[in-house]
Amino acid sequence: FDLNGDGVISLDELKAGLEKTWKSDIPENRIIKLMRDFDKNSDGALQLEEFVTIERFRNRLEALVSEEKTEELEAQKAAQKEAESA
Repeated sequence: FDLNGDGVISLDELKAGLEKTWKSDIPENRIIKLMRDFDKNSDGALQLEEFVTIERFRNRLEALVSEEKTEELEAQKAAQKEAESA
């Protein structure tokens, strides 16, 4: 994942590495959320000690997708209730 060999994984490197590994496009907003979750010192990059297994990235990405779907459903329900009461 460390494409430039500087010892840390940037946001772009994380995105490229995960997309190459999983052979699919991952939206930028999800990569940003993954970085926030695993970048413990909040410097915008993953150091070796912060880097986790691919499975942990996959599990967290699946959780993010699930959270997004739940939020979307809740927003739709709220909009429907608002439309019914208007």
